[in-house]
Order: sequence, then C-alpha cells, then structure tokens
Amino acid sequence: MKEIITLEMKSNETKETINWENFEKLLKTIENHLKIEKSFDYLGIGQKLLEKLKEITLSLFDYFNKEEINKIVIERNYGFGEEWSKSIDLSFESGANFGNSIAIPIAYEFKPFLIDFWDKELASKPGRIFRDYMFRTYLAIPHEFVHCLQSKTKQLDKSPQNWIAEHDACYLGVAFLNWMHKNLPVETKNQLFPIDGFFEELILYSLDLAVGLFNNFGNNNTDFLYKNWRDSFGFDYPNDDDPNVVEGVPFYFKSRLGIEAFFDETNLFQTQINICFKNRTGVLQEQKMNIPKEILIDSSKSDLPILISSLKEEELKDFYKQIKNEI
Repeated sequence: MKEIITLEMKSNETKETINWENFEKLLKTIENHLKIEKSFDYLGIGQKLLEKLKEITLSLFDYFNKEEINKIVIERNYGFGEEWSKSIDLSFESGANFGNSIAIPIAYEFKPFLIDFWDKELASKPGRIFRDYMFRTYLAIPHEFVHCLQSKTKQLDKSPQNWIAEHDACYLGVAFLNWMHKNLPVETKNQLFPIDGFFEELILYSLDLAVGLFNNFGNNNTDFLYKNWRDSFGFDYPNDDDPNVVEGVPFYFKSRLGIEAFFDETNLFQTQINICFKNRTGVLQEQKMNIPKEILIDSSKSDLPILISSLKEEELKDFYKQIKNEI
C-alpha cells in the first residue's frame, strides 16, 4: 500500500502529506503509547459507567429498590497472583457483599505470567493488554451490574457455571450499552465514550475477541452448543463433563453473545429488562419464561458466519473485512 495519506494538523491548522512508511511509524508510536502503564484509568471508567447504570435503572424501572441499587460500588480486584488463580485474577467479579460490589482487575498490576497467559490464550492480538482491559472495563461493568441486580432480586442459578445468569448478563449488559449510546444526551455520552467512533471501536474489539476465542477453543460442536444456549435464552446449556467445554469456551460463549447482541436492532430495551427481572425471583431453572420473539437474537440479523468453522478461510477473511468496512 503506497497511497499518499493527507492529515490535517490541528495544532497549526496546516495540512501536510506523509507517505505510507511515515504513517506506519506514526501507528507504531501510538501502539507503543498504549503500552505505557497508567494510560487508562480503569477504576475511573468503571465508576462513571456504574453511576450511569444506576441512574438509568432507577429512572426506567420502578420495581428495583433504590436504596439497594445505590449500595453497589466499584472496587479493585486484587487477585492472588498465583499460577492456580490466573482465571480469577484476570476476571471482573461481582456478587460479593450481598451483591454490592463490582471488582475491577487493574492490568498494570498483573505479574508477567498473567500477561503472558492473556496474550497467548485469550487476547485477540498479543501485546495490547492495557488497551484490552480498557475495552473490557466498558463491556464488563454493565455485565457485572446485571449480576448485582440478579443478587438484589434474589435470583438463583443452580447450573454448574451459572449458565442462565451468565446469558442474561451478557445479553442485558450489551442492552445497557446500546441504550446509552443511542439515548444519552451528546454531552453525557461524551463523558462516557471519550471520542467519536469509540463505541464502534468497542464493537470491533468485541468481534476480534470472539473470533480469537473461537479460533483457540471452538469447533463445529462448540458452535452447536453455543446456539442451543443462545436460542433457549440460556436454559439449554452444556454439561460440565462435555469434552467440548474446555477452558476458554464459556468466555467464548459470553463474548460471542455480546457481539451478536451488539448487532441486534430491536430497540426494545425496557422489554428486555422486564423479561429478565420483573416478577422474576428464586431458582431460575424452576421458572418458565414466555420470551417475546422480538427480543430474541435473530441469527439472520446478527449473522456471524465468521465464527462457523465450516466456512473456508478465504470466505472468513472476506466476511471479516466486510463487517469492519460496514462499521
């Protein structure tokens, strides 16, 4: 690629042209900057998101207890720093202290073996863990907030890996983000999403993550299990002893559901929340749900054939480029 790229230099209101080699150097400089510790304020991002999530919930839904919702706080996930605790240390957590805590891992504090594990096993692209965790904070705080709501409404999931509760948190976490992006005043939205195009970049990150996890852990059977789980609204979940449910597969399920829900254009946010929370308490497996068709994810609209291993490699690449161009 040898095109001449024109950039407008805002500082002195002049235009300069640079060739591709120099532009590539600029990109590498930006990439290296993102590796600098403390480039991102994870706790600050989490706090802003949480306050807005509380406000939206209490303003739109009158059946949540205001006093209980306002008890939810952001905390730091200190982790254990041991080999056996890798998954715990890398995770966002919620539900502690009677559903009042959302714990954020601070990527700058990760030990080298944790960063190495993330880069080799879970990252869409290695070497970007600080940026990855900035994006993960945006995706995880609404997700964990839904888990807090589940605790507040005394919902109990008896499945081995909380498959039903996880389904709802992935599905509704994305619904919260979509609602913010589409409905908040511009000034408020700019405080949450730092620059124009950030929300779209968040979508692309989610897509990269889901694709990478599928490539690392997925197969045709995994895809079949995922669709059963998604299309049953979380009730048809895999058995723990299923050989296809290896480490990383639950993370893949949750990441893929998130990206598919991003493409969902139903705009039925209040219906989505009401179905999952209004008059719904107790053991989730014991309750029947009448799910309106319009709030189910339509595979023909979410359309992620890139994640289906039966497609040829070239078709996958073409589809991936098409998605990125459309966004």
